[in-house]
This record gives sequence, C-alpha cells and structure tokens, in this order.
Amino acid sequence: MLYSPFGAITRAYTADSPTDFWERAASLGSAVRVYAEDLLHRAAPNPAVAQEIAYFEAVTQGVVASAGRFQAEVRNAAQAHGVSLEEVSDELARSFMAILEDLKVEFPPHEAAPSHEERLAMTARVMTKAEGYAMSIGRKYGMSDASVKAHFGDLRSYIEPLIVITGQ
Repeated sequence: MLYSPFGAITRAYTADSPTDFWERAASLGSAVRVYAEDLLHRAAPNPAVAQEIAYFEAVTQGVVASAGRFQAEVRNAAQAHGVSLEEVSDELARSFMAILEDLKVEFPPHEAAPSHEERLAMTARVMTKAEGYAMSIGRKYGMSDASVKAHFGDLRSYIEPLIVITGQ
C-alpha cells in the first residue's frame, strides 16, 4: 500500500504537532517528500511514471519556496501590528483546519474517487475558500488584498496540482 500524505495533513494540524503553523507546514512538506520518494522508488523501472513523480517533486519544492515567501510577508505584517508571527500563524492554522475538514468531505476514499475534472472543480472550490480566509486574516494585520492574493495565487498554482495528483 502506498504512503498517503493525507494522513500527514491531518497530523500536521492536530494538537500532537508543533505549535507553530509554519513548522506544521514544513512537516507537511516533509510528509509529501516522503510520499514522493516512496512513489519514485516503486516506479523507478517505469520511465513515464518516474517523469510524473519528478513533476510531483518539483511542485512540492514550489510549495515550500512559495510558503517561505508568504511567511516573510506575514512576519513583517505581524511585526508592524505589534503581534508575533505565532499569533498570526495560530489564526491561519485554525482557518486551515476548517479547510482540511472540507477536503476530507470533498475527496471521497480512493475507491470512490471522482474523475479528474471533478477533482479539479472540488480543489478549486476548496482553494477559493482558503484564499478568502487568508485575505481576511491578512486584512486584519494590514496586508493588502492584492498582496495576499498574489502570494496565495502563487501557492495555489502549486497546491492545486498536488491535491489533484494525490487524489488520483
């Protein structure tokens, strides 16, 4: 049986995880990397599959880089408002927990998986909701909607393919 990153997503947002949102995001990135390495090991004999896994790995690296850029701006906004990055991170984590619950509902078990087009539509709905949460929290700490939207758009360009790929 393949390793599934969705279990890691759940663990990344539970009380047993590190208290900092960004640490949880990094741990999620590690879980996705382990998943990709497992797939790569299993698919090494098949060049077509290995190419898809290389794409998956590149996308996960994009998520990490994009999240780092977003974190830097969130840190600056938090400091400008006299709050810690941890306070803002906790607020983001609570919001994203709600999104995680949506993901669990949106994505049925593998044996009942929807078509590729349906996964794309479900992912877009969840990501739109996540963007709304991020913009609301960003406004609270003085970030412009345009800035949050740009960072989130960058993240979304990597996250959506990951969700669709892992949904397969």
